Amino acid sequence: MSDSTASLRREPAKALDPAEFIKANMRLAPVPSVPEVRLYQAHPGSGLRRLLEP
Repeated sequence: MSDSTASLRREPAKALDPAEFIKANMRLAPVPSVPEVRLYQAHPGSGLRRLLEP
């Protein structure tokens, strides 16, 4: 196998822990009525919201 084809091989995708996925793809934002509480939200640039659309 040549070096050029070896570089095209991909490792199998490993399963992500749901908590790791959320932390990597969402940001913490305060709740408007309770500012001391912060929730993970998908920001518009992440592209995660499009997964919810039919």
